Amino acid sequence: MKGNRSKSFNAANFAGDSASALLVGKSRASGQLPKITAAEQRVLALVARARSNKEIASDLGISPATVKRHMEKILKKL
Repeated sequence: MKGNRSKSFNAANFAGDSASALLVGKSRASGQLPKITAAEQRVLALVARARSNKEIASDLGISPATVKRHMEKILKKL
């Protein structure tokens, strides 16, 4: 069971790293893609751990509406 938790943690880190890595490349229009903010990265890391918006909001001390807005911005950037 300990191995599963470690694997899950590594998958969450990988998901966050992968999303950030996607934003390092070049865009045809502006030369660079927008970067994910620190707040968006925190939300994304918890999403990668299959947390609900309500759980993420509670963990980060923000409203569920703010979590939703961060996700909208992340998806738009991707």
